[in-house]
Amino acid sequence: MPKRVSGSVLVTGASVPERYLNQLRAAGLNVVNPSASFPPDILPESELQGLLADCDAYLLGGDEIASRSVLAAAPRLKVIAFLGVGYASFVDAAAAADLGIPITNTPGVLANSVAEFAVGELLAARRRIVDYAVDPRLSQEKCRDLSGHPVGVVGLGAIGTRVSEILTNGFGAQVHYFSRSRKPRIETSLGLTYLPLPKMVDQVEAIILTVPDTPETVCMISKDLIAVRRSPLTVINLGRPEVISPRALEWGLRNDRIESVWFDDYYRDDEAGVTELRKDPRVKVTPHIASLTHDARDAMSAMAVASLLNILHSGTDPHIVISDAY
Repeated sequence: MPKRVSGSVLVTGASVPERYLNQLRAAGLNVVNPSASFPPDILPESELQGLLADCDAYLLGGDEIASRSVLAAAPRLKVIAFLGVGYASFVDAAAAADLGIPITNTPGVLANSVAEFAVGELLAARRRIVDYAVDPRLSQEKCRDLSGHPVGVVGLGAIGTRVSEILTNGFGAQVHYFSRSRKPRIETSLGLTYLPLPKMVDQVEAIILTVPDTPETVCMISKDLIAVRRSPLTVINLGRPEVISPRALEWGLRNDRIESVWFDDYYRDDEAGVTELRKDPRVKVTPHIASLTHDARDAMSAMAVASLLNILHSGTDPHIVISDAY
């Protein structure tokens, strides 16, 4: 039986299965779920602020932004349970800390789904699957295998490690990686080669970005980094769009340093003309769906609901976030 608590919980997004919402109800919570339809609407800040004002908990499963002003207007809020890992893109973590609101996330359970998605995009890019579906008369000259070819992985957390495992053990690719700290055990077990980021970008044919959204990773892929390329690079970005500098993206496409770039989300403002860039056929964008599988969402929902109830009941949970690492 769920632990008994009381109050209201706001659930956003449409991917939390009904049985987990029923667990919250059975625990004594009133469930507010305005995004039950699919695809769900993203609540504007004013509406989110109004809904959270009387809530004790927030299960953030959509793409809403819980800003400082939103959190400050929610005096009863005791926990934000984030459905996924990259909470920092959706929650003002500093404001939550100042207000004493713990944030939980769901580490580990989505790594395989996101890694499979990344490798799928890489295969689509190298074998030009989408392009051939549109025009079967295309030349085969640009189609390339993965086996024996150099691929770079930026960030060797759970997702980056799983990507590397699939590429090395499944495809026989030569995987190089860059991470804030070296991972000797994983290097040895998977046969990876550590390279500084500029050297990696210069040597590989494709990079897969798996880093979190932090001040350190914003514009990590810069114009200067792309400019060292002597041939076009394929870029798969599993992180926030801002990991790639918009200026670098525009310059790289215009100067044939980027062959194709794949985003699982896109920039939210147009200060660098990125809306126009999206029309370029070399820019592929999916709507934040890398972890959108039944298996991953079910596991994330179970973990998020358990964390939320733990904090409401006892004030603690093993998945309270401290910091992101890559």
